[in-house]
Amino acid sequence: MRRLTHHPALVTALVYLAFGSLWILLSDWLLAALLAEPAQLTTWQTYKGWAFVLVSALLIYTLLARLGRGQRAVEARIRALNRLYAVLGEVNQAIVHERDLPRLYERICRIIVERGELRMAWIGVLDDVTRTVRPVAHAGVEDGYLAALDIVLDDSPAGRGPTATALHEQQHIIVNDIAADPRMGPWRSRALARGYRASAAFPIVVGERLVGALNLYAGEVNAFDDAEISLLDKMAGDIAFAVEFAAQDAARRAFEQERGALIAQLERRLHALTAIHRSAGQLQRLHTPETLAGEIIRIIEAVLDYEYGAVLLIDQETQALVPFALSDQRRGPAFVAQDRTYLVSNDLRVGKGVTGWVAQHGESARLDDVGADPRYFAVRDAIGSELCVPLRLEDRVIGVVNVETGRRGAFTADDQTVLEILASQIAVALHNAELYAQVREYATALEARVAERTAALSEAMQRAQAADRLKSAFLATMSHELRTPLNSIIGFSGVLLQDLAGPLNPEQRKQLGMVQSSAQHLLALINDVLDISKIEAGQLEVHLAPFDLRSAIETTLRTIAPLAARKGLELKASVGGPDDLIVSDRRRVEQILLNLLNNAVKFTEHGFVHLRCTIREDVAVLQVEDTGIGIQAEDCERIFRPFQQIDTGLARRHEGTGLGLSICRSLTELLGGALTVASTWGEGSTFTVILPRRPREGVNGEHSTH
Repeated sequence: MRRLTHHPALVTALVYLAFGSLWILLSDWLLAALLAEPAQLTTWQTYKGWAFVLVSALLIYTLLARLGRGQRAVEARIRALNRLYAVLGEVNQAIVHERDLPRLYERICRIIVERGELRMAWIGVLDDVTRTVRPVAHAGVEDGYLAALDIVLDDSPAGRGPTATALHEQQHIIVNDIAADPRMGPWRSRALARGYRASAAFPIVVGERLVGALNLYAGEVNAFDDAEISLLDKMAGDIAFAVEFAAQDAARRAFEQERGALIAQLERRLHALTAIHRSAGQLQRLHTPETLAGEIIRIIEAVLDYEYGAVLLIDQETQALVPFALSDQRRGPAFVAQDRTYLVSNDLRVGKGVTGWVAQHGESARLDDVGADPRYFAVRDAIGSELCVPLRLEDRVIGVVNVETGRRGAFTADDQTVLEILASQIAVALHNAELYAQVREYATALEARVAERTAALSEAMQRAQAADRLKSAFLATMSHELRTPLNSIIGFSGVLLQDLAGPLNPEQRKQLGMVQSSAQHLLALINDVLDISKIEAGQLEVHLAPFDLRSAIETTLRTIAPLAARKGLELKASVGGPDDLIVSDRRRVEQILLNLLNNAVKFTEHGFVHLRCTIREDVAVLQVEDTGIGIQAEDCERIFRPFQQIDTGLARRHEGTGLGLSICRSLTELLGGALTVASTWGEGSTFTVILPRRPREGVNGEHSTH
């Protein structure tokens, strides 16, 4: 049946067919039953035909009238839906192009009223704290209606209206007859007076958060059908999307604005810190007050926006704040001289004004409005903001840095931080300048003393040179005068011991041997003294040449062998390497080995003395090992000093100057090598000589220690 209602023409035809069929069947049967005469039957059949035509016409008229009303209703519904579609399209366009929510709400209400042909539209926003709905936009015939609204989300009559119910239930509420719907009780009279006959409330929900409601009013009853309600639900959803998007866009713009402000702040701070960093070194290089003051002002002007600036130093005796560097960005350098006098005349001092307070307490002061701070002491007119930081040197305040401007709230916390950093640099620079002045004063005095001392030293040097010449002449004389008779004594005693002047009895031979031994010992002492004197004077020369190291070792061992044999010591040697050739001073190498072997035999009572030689590609390592008394750890370096011997009973039983090891180390170093010792007290010692196989830089033939 419902399908037939969609085809009015077919329904009309079927109704007429049924009516015609029943008329023909029933009317003829009824006339035949009621009329017996044919003449009457003919007359009534004529009446029956006219009656059929009349009834058919009435029926057709009724059906066609009903069909026309349905068609007009459909057309009206189509027009209404088209209007709503147009409204929905324009609303979406507005949502796309409008970012400001209040303007968007006004535009949506205006589109709904103008394009949707409604009486009035308004949008209300829910206050989460008071739980009331506050109208924020409207269009159409309002006439003070919204001003008297009192919509609260509670159980009161005002909380059971369409708008509150829509927010409570989060779904649309439709009132198609305001005059008869009890939910409109509190507002019915005012609504009807303004021509409102039907209303609809649609909640605006973003996620799970209630934002507000869209409220529509029509001038006729039953203005909202299912199709229109569905479109209006979609419109409310689009508005919710716009609200969410606007919130996100506002948050994004706020974030971008905050980020931009932060970036700008960081850029300003970076600029300031970069300027301070670049100027820090420059400040430390400036030492005169004039140049330092100028550079300080230049840096302050580069990092801060101000009008007046001053660096004031504390006079420790008077406690006055004395201008050191001044700046007026409007008047320039010409201002400095006159403002210095001006500031001094105002008797700036510790404890007076903002600068005096900072100097007294050692704390920074940032005044957004100088007139509201009781510490402010007016030095000049038209000052709005002031920033003052202490100049601190360790735990002592030496002054302040002060900047001022006519603008209120001009200086930020970042400005304060930057100026405090700069103040620390200025304090150090001022201290360095003070130290530099003191150093200059000391240097002047020192130059005078140095000149005086230089003259004295020059005289002393001349005396020393003269003494050195006398010493050299003395040593040369002693070398000749002492060695000549000693060599004669040694030679003549040798002749006598060989019985060349006649036979000697045992006692004579013994006494003569003692004379020869003492003479040889004395000659060795003289040679050691002369060698150490030459070494200290830098006059000892070495003569480098290739020689067979094995041959030099054998020569040394033959010399020392009788001494070892007399004490019953085992004297042994071992030499190993690719070859035995080295470039050095053979005489000095033999002297080193002879001294080391002689010391080893002298301080060894039993056991052995072992000379090991290892010849490598670049060095020759010579080691003299013994089983003697050993050396205490604290004496291992002392023994290489001139005239030093181990202070033990055994040591004192042996003769010597204590120069042998000192000469050995000096000769080893002169040859480009090194001499070390490793020893255990009571067990023995090992002396190690490392010599280069070829001359090193600075060591060559005929080399002098000068």
